[in-house]
Amino acid sequence: MFKPVGDGSGMEHLLQARGVVLPKAGGEGISAISKGEQTALGGRESCETCDSRKYKDQSDDPSVSFQSPTHISPEQASVKVRAHEHEHVRNEKARAQREGREVLYQTVVLHGGICPDCGKPYVAGGETRTVTRGSISAEDLKGQVVDTYI
Repeated sequence: MFKPVGDGSGMEHLLQARGVVLPKAGGEGISAISKGEQTALGGRESCETCDSRKYKDQSDDPSVSFQSPTHISPEQASVKVRAHEHEHVRNEKARAQREGREVLYQTVVLHGGICPDCGKPYVAGGETRTVTRGSISAEDLKGQVVDTYI
C-alpha cells in the first residue's frame, strides 16, 4: 500500500534534510513532482537516473511483457507495471483452470521508491501472488470430518 510522502511518519524530515522537495500536502497522495518543484531540485527538468531506469520481468513466465530491459517513464510506470502484473494474474488463473485447480486468492502489490537524484516518487516494480488448491470432493474428506446423525 502506498502512503503519501507527508503522512506524518517522520520520513518527510529525513527527506527534507537531504534537500528533497516534497509534494504539497492535500494532493492526491503519492504523485509525480510538478515541473516547478523539479526546478527547485537543482534546475533540472529531467533526471538522468529516471531517464535511464529500466524494467525487466523476473518471473519464469515467458508470455508476459518486459522480457528484456525496457525503459518506462516515471509518469507511465504505474500504469505499465499494473498492466504487466495483470498479465500474471490472467495467466495464473488460466493455468489453474487447465490443471483443474481452484484459485483461492490472487494479490498484486506495487512497490514504490523515490529517486535519490531528483526526489520523484516512482513505481519500482510489482509482485503477483496466486494461491490455488486442488478440487476437494466428499471422497477426499472421508475420515477427516466427523458427521453426527441423530
